[in-house]
Amino acid sequence: MDYLNAGDLTKAPFFRRLFAWIVDLIIAFIVFNILYTFIIFPIFDKQWNLTELEKKIEEIQSSYNQAMSELSESMGSEIDSSLVMDLYEDYKQQVEPYSVEYNPKIFALQTGTTLIIGTIFSFIIPLWLKDGQTIGKKILKIGVAKPDGTKISTANMVRRYFIGAFLIETVLVYVLQTFIAQPMVQMYSFVIWLFTALMVPFFPLGRCIHDYIGGTVVVDVSSAEIMTVEEKEAYLKAQDQFTISDNFIEGQVTEK
Repeated sequence: MDYLNAGDLTKAPFFRRLFAWIVDLIIAFIVFNILYTFIIFPIFDKQWNLTELEKKIEEIQSSYNQAMSELSESMGSEIDSSLVMDLYEDYKQQVEPYSVEYNPKIFALQTGTTLIIGTIFSFIIPLWLKDGQTIGKKILKIGVAKPDGTKISTANMVRRYFIGAFLIETVLVYVLQTFIAQPMVQMYSFVIWLFTALMVPFFPLGRCIHDYIGGTVVVDVSSAEIMTVEEKEAYLKAQDQFTISDNFIEGQVTEK
């Protein structure tokens, strides 16, 4: 059911949601690099010699680039594509044991750091700030509410973030893109992102996948506040009283 009847709340404009997401992404990227570069990586580098892994990757890449340059100079415009492919395949075989994509230690560190940052920015901060807001939403004056315009609960945020945004819109898409090489499957994984983005301007109340799963809606809080259930009931009661009073006064004027 899609409705908003608490105060004068309306759905958040598409571009304000987009800009809020961009702000959150930029801040999260900065925090990720600071946390990973200066804290996470140095701690585990002492145990796993991660710097040596990165140096080895740089050596392999440098050797590959030099070989490609020499091949290009020797053959000019008539370069043999089969030789290029042979060089590339050799490069892949050498770099795979050391690269971020194939090395489980570096991959685990980067993935773990991403999960920490994502949980802080998309779950903990919205529970701490008013109205389920991330930093970007706070700046752009939009918030998260239930479809009836009342405040969300922790359960709403758990479903919204961990099931909707994380498992379906992130993990599922990553698995389809990374481990299933069929082009049609990878195309469908992209459609998930495209579909949930298009749901914002075209679906009722601008609800996307994680909003429906979380039982939430993103609203404009620049001119109206998200109420608790008790505040909403008091507001509606006051509105009814005003309506009755207005009708009574209007009746008196008509009689005169």
